[in-house]
Amino acid sequence: MTSQTAAAGLILVVDDDPHIRKALAIMLRREQYQVLEASGVEELYAVLEDCRPDLIFLDVMLSGEDGFSVCQQLKTESFTMDVPVFLLTARGLHADVVRGFMCGASEYVLKPFLAKDVIALVKKYVMTHPVKQR
Repeated sequence: MTSQTAAAGLILVVDDDPHIRKALAIMLRREQYQVLEASGVEELYAVLEDCRPDLIFLDVMLSGEDGFSVCQQLKTESFTMDVPVFLLTARGLHADVVRGFMCGASEYVLKPFLAKDVIALVKKYVMTHPVKQR
């Protein structure tokens, strides 16, 4: 990991759709972020055993999992409660957006998304909400 990458931040992308995961990873790496990927909740927690990301993208509709409840759980754990979580979803109903923020999400990102919008949000959170490391 280069010092430029370390300064940019570590982002964890959790999505069961490999195309979405890869698209986000590519756009974030172009901005010099270090990116880790997980296809589901088990992989998410496996990654969290080894490191603490500066930000988590979390799909709402994971295979067999509910991203809302996973977000809520992350916000109750001391290790991840301060990590911004961006819920990522195609569910754009007002009730879904409200539910996302009520479970502790920092942002609610609708699919399809524009790279420039996602990068602007990431820069805002990684620069202004530094995560305390272990």
